[in-house]
Amino acid sequence: MAASPSQTAAIIVGGSLVGLCSAIFLRTKNVPVILIERHLGSSLHPRAMGFTVRTLETFREVDLERRMPKAAVKESGRPRRMNVESLSGKWNEEVAWTKPTNSGEGKQEKAKQQSEPPSKGSAGGHINLFGETEYSPCHGSAVAQDALEPVLRSRALELGADIRMGWEMTQWKEDSDGVIVTAVDRSGFDKIEIRGRYLIACDGSRSSIRNDLGIQMKGVGQLRTMRSILFRCSVINKFLDIGISQWMIHNDTMDGFLTTYRDGRWALMVFLKDGQSQLTWDIDTQRRMIRLAVGENLPLSDEDIDLITTGQWDLSAEVAEKFSQGRVFLAGDAAHTLPPTRGGYGANTGIADTHNLAWKIAAVLEGHANPSLLDTYNAERRPIALLRHEQTFLRDDYKQYLPAESPWRESPRPIFDDIAMELGQIYRSDAVLLDETDQALLADELETGMIAKRPEVWRGCPGSRAPHIWLLGQDGERISTLDLFGSGWVVLSEDEATSNTIITESLATLKVPLGIKYVRIGATGSYRPELDSASFAETFGIGHHGLVLVRPDGYIAWRAVETPTVKEFVEALLKVSHTVEV
Repeated sequence: MAASPSQTAAIIVGGSLVGLCSAIFLRTKNVPVILIERHLGSSLHPRAMGFTVRTLETFREVDLERRMPKAAVKESGRPRRMNVESLSGKWNEEVAWTKPTNSGEGKQEKAKQQSEPPSKGSAGGHINLFGETEYSPCHGSAVAQDALEPVLRSRALELGADIRMGWEMTQWKEDSDGVIVTAVDRSGFDKIEIRGRYLIACDGSRSSIRNDLGIQMKGVGQLRTMRSILFRCSVINKFLDIGISQWMIHNDTMDGFLTTYRDGRWALMVFLKDGQSQLTWDIDTQRRMIRLAVGENLPLSDEDIDLITTGQWDLSAEVAEKFSQGRVFLAGDAAHTLPPTRGGYGANTGIADTHNLAWKIAAVLEGHANPSLLDTYNAERRPIALLRHEQTFLRDDYKQYLPAESPWRESPRPIFDDIAMELGQIYRSDAVLLDETDQALLADELETGMIAKRPEVWRGCPGSRAPHIWLLGQDGERISTLDLFGSGWVVLSEDEATSNTIITESLATLKVPLGIKYVRIGATGSYRPELDSASFAETFGIGHHGLVLVRPDGYIAWRAVETPTVKEFVEALLKVSHTVEV
């Protein structure tokens, strides 16, 4: 029977990793949310594993970082991978994730420069007592997705999200006032209708919502069909002792990939050949494949192999032609299917999608911003996905799967290093305002946004993530600059009198309820850099009388190198915030 219609601001379809993060980010902005998920719980397959520094920074913002599962380990680098004939057989060579080279004459040196560590004292990160650059207050985490999802679900419920597990969307429609979603429960007897202002599609790579909109996917496409076997086998845990956690297996009988979730579980992914997808993957077949991967030098009994589950899936790489249409937004695999990489380009990219979108939806719903702000979601997030798609296939891990004639084997851009890709991709949209100096820094990539540089190269360029510096409060509290962001617009400056005057007069001129927090950084300010070598002005690329305007998502919207006029500040704020004047 049909239940009474439900009303909400945002409807999220899909309650896995990205959908849950969307609910959390929206609820921290006080946006009412109803999430529907057709499954009753998380998949037995862990799927994603490895959450990057930037993801942990967004989790820190919403009080999730400290809640990460205790089993998670801090990641000090990318997982190491070895080419082998079998786990117990011949090991050939270790495969690097990022090499300081790139096809195309003249790009090798540029790529090398991207990969080299910055010199001591360079801006863009905190220089600790050992002269090392700390780019973030956070560390990546090697927790598996199925261990993280219950934590996300709990936090979303705690924040007031309405999560309905076991409900599947059957149809949806959009009208002038919003969207209407119809869903049925697993029994098929109960039906609900939900009306909302916006619909966020987190319904996976085969997104029915994306298909209904007629949005096409572009990119490399399907690479391989895979059969995954999740199992435990304590006998092979000893192979982890030397620091390798991934093995590419090539022998006469199979091609596959073996990895560990570092909690006693292993995953064997078999690259299926013609006809193999039709095999009956019963217990005996699964054990046989595991024995082929481990090799004859280490015989395994049936008792050694504890099978958990198995499944078949397509390894593919595609990006949607657009990430939004009308009141509908695509996020995660619905917007981009990026294959699992050691760069963390899959799930982490989807989480960042929802972080980018949440504050924009909140600003429009609160009446602070025009709906045009929502157009910047596609403008900012799609180039990120496109660059990650491109960078995936410039690296040896996936370049080997491309035919020689594939256009994806080459690029006008170099291989960008991990720090640049993780903390230095740039946003270009109408929510970012550049001056002439900034435009020169972006050069040929001004329009596309398909570029990545380390934070010390950007030095606070609008469109980049605000850099991390450790700060000390007047009471001795130690925080990161990143801890200042997340709840609203923030202005940072060393010049208290000028900035206070500008902000006060500007808000009086605007007459809008747009909350702006001013934070003075300096010896007599609210906070001062923990170390004298950490110059706030140098790190953010401004003079001592300049200021920086930071968006609610921690990205720099605009900066004035020296003291701006009230008129300049007002014009910049109106443009980047899409403010509704009253």
